[in-house]
Amino acid sequence: MIKSDKECICDGEDIEYRKSDIPDLEWLLIQAEKAAKQCAKDNDHKLQYSNRHRREAQRIRKLIELIQLCGVVEDYDYGLALVNRKFIVSLADNNWRILGKNKWYRHKNNLKHFVDNYVYKEWKNETNT
Repeated sequence: MIKSDKECICDGEDIEYRKSDIPDLEWLLIQAEKAAKQCAKDNDHKLQYSNRHRREAQRIRKLIELIQLCGVVEDYDYGLALVNRKFIVSLADNNWRILGKNKWYRHKNNLKHFVDNYVYKEWKNETNT
């Protein structure tokens, strides 16, 4: 992934994010946070406004945390990431589901809890048997 290639993350392209992509994602995070501050400043006089840059920064933070915990995260759809080729995780809110199923589940704000209890739970069971 090259800095100039991506304006937003997880936009439906077939991309695998690895730990080596974290510096590029951190650069995107800084750019999104700058744009969010500017948007907030520009819309200071409004009672309600939408700040898409702040939401993008939130998605990038969650993606970076998932990469640090899991190693490889694939792009699934806009705002969704595929973890361990089985779990679809929403980067905007605390929801996840299994690939091929339509039932969404909620997870805690702590992503480490989700990864330990669901993603790596099967791996631990297979190594014990």
